[in-house]
Amino acid sequence: MQKIQKVRTYLRHGDLSGLAREGVSYLNWRLQTSYNTQLDLTGRIQDLRAKYGIGKESQYGETAILRKLLRHHPRPYLVDVGAHDGRSWSNSRGFMLRGWHGILVEPLPKVFTQLAYIYRNNPKATCLNLACTDRSGQQPLYVGTDGDIGMGSTLCEDDNEWFAGMRGDKAILVRTETLTGVLNQADWPQDFALLLVDAEGMDYEVLCGLDFSRYQPSVIVTEEYVANPAKHQAKYDLLRTNGYRLHQVTVEGANAVWLAPSFTVVA
Repeated sequence: MQKIQKVRTYLRHGDLSGLAREGVSYLNWRLQTSYNTQLDLTGRIQDLRAKYGIGKESQYGETAILRKLLRHHPRPYLVDVGAHDGRSWSNSRGFMLRGWHGILVEPLPKVFTQLAYIYRNNPKATCLNLACTDRSGQQPLYVGTDGDIGMGSTLCEDDNEWFAGMRGDKAILVRTETLTGVLNQADWPQDFALLLVDAEGMDYEVLCGLDFSRYQPSVIVTEEYVANPAKHQAKYDLLRTNGYRLHQVTVEGANAVWLAPSFTVVA
């Protein structure tokens, strides 16, 4: 109604520039509506593939591995650190569509908006716009060269070939929280099923922020970070010290799947 009244006012006063602005605004709205409709349709197709395991859901085949490991798990709860938009190469989406409870963490603001949108009607999903690391506070998040809706953003300041062409110069200040703090706040079950960590060189710091004496996820998936051998080894040592055993490294050596000492795979 307000727009109609505006148009009538512009017509009454012969305000052509006002009419032009309203025309441009309307066209932009139509374009955005059309774009959102296309996104929703594409998203529904992706969701069907994720829910029923049709085709290649994840980038390196992790979801097929995880479905076999966790199909009979009594605690259908997951945490996805670096959830991105919730769909693109997501290892958590299929589980969430099958009714799991999830904490989905994403620090990049524009991407988080997309994540929050797709879970807006899911009471079992908690979406957090922050980064998990080994301390609470604030840190600069370097936006990747793939832009502010890309997958290359990171807190990591390592200077190596891994980040040479991926980390951009632009940084934004984001809230940080330890994983233990996040889980405590959510009153999460101690023996939850799945922890997914994809923090672009910061997986070790994310795991350092987890109190393993309190929380012991049955399965942990972390990104392999061989560009920093010392940190890579420290992550392996941390997991093994807490009783985790390496189950599998995915294709192309991209990610590693770890199992808790108390977890037994049910055939």
